[in-house]
Amino acid sequence: MKNRLLELIKRPLRHIWIGQHPPFEMPTVDLENATAFRVSPALHQAWDVVWVYERFISDFDSWKLALDECLRLFGDSGLLVLRYKTRRASFSNFGLKNFLFRRHGYSIEMVWEDGVDTDTGFVATSIMRVRRSDLQSYRSAPWTMAIVTQGTRVANVARFCKSVRDQDPEGQHEILVHGNPDPSYDPYDVRYVDTVAETPEGVTLGRKKNTIARAARHPNLLIAHDRYVLDQGFFEGFEQFGYDFDLCAIQQTYEDGEPYPSYCALNATSLVWAPTVHCENYNLLHANQYVNGGLMVFKTHTLRANQFNDLLYWNQAEDVEVSRVFIDAGMPPRMNYLSSATTVGTPKAPTQWSLDRDIDPFS
Repeated sequence: MKNRLLELIKRPLRHIWIGQHPPFEMPTVDLENATAFRVSPALHQAWDVVWVYERFISDFDSWKLALDECLRLFGDSGLLVLRYKTRRASFSNFGLKNFLFRRHGYSIEMVWEDGVDTDTGFVATSIMRVRRSDLQSYRSAPWTMAIVTQGTRVANVARFCKSVRDQDPEGQHEILVHGNPDPSYDPYDVRYVDTVAETPEGVTLGRKKNTIARAARHPNLLIAHDRYVLDQGFFEGFEQFGYDFDLCAIQQTYEDGEPYPSYCALNATSLVWAPTVHCENYNLLHANQYVNGGLMVFKTHTLRANQFNDLLYWNQAEDVEVSRVFIDAGMPPRMNYLSSATTVGTPKAPTQWSLDRDIDPFS
């Protein structure tokens, strides 16, 4: 085993070590202490060999979130070195390989694997070749900002459009309105989704959002309901967060600044109605982790390949279901805590959610 790893270290490649104590001189990243396991976007797509060796990937609070970020360190291709314990309460070797093999947009194959019995269990080391597709989409900044409306909140749709253009004076980002045209939107250079063909009476919410994804022209896609406005610094927040993501939430607040749940989970392991969890620890991933459907951020091409459920109407948890689809495709929802939006005119109901510190993670 040691000979194989030494041979790899000697190769003149761009190596990065996950941790703080590499055995040889190479750049390091302290992923364990990074909020939401997110590293500087300058590190994304920049490495040929990623070493997850110092700390077992199986020991991270949420190994799926940590490994998701590690995979974003690769450019077109590279080698992933993983060390892990094969049997843990929330981890198995076949669960790991399910996550990697089924991951959308990646091709991952085994190069070499070995293991050894220790006092604390069987420890395995794997070297896998990672190849990525659609890499340019994860480098681009242009947005499609889409809003779904039934025409009863015209003033707020206009406010949403203004909140985009106030931060986009050159008009490089696209605004889509899924709803009927209104003169109030004219100053903001909006484009309308074909509501005549796509929204007959009783059309599902999932179908509306899939229509938006097909119509979007840019690689970054925000889909919001007609009760949101963007806060100042939205685009700057994504510059700092980076454009290598597939599905993420942003911070949300009521108009008085009180937090509104955006990064959430259902307190259940299957797709059933259950109490909602307001997740404040962005380094945990629950089995039913989801992004609040009022405002969701996607890569356009990823959503087109992993669609909303066309059968789901309003209040039928289309956000929970599509988030589960992303998790099953190896793309867990992430939290961009650097960008934010405000929900406008939303009444405060009695608390209907618990905090994630009050429950145990499921995954």
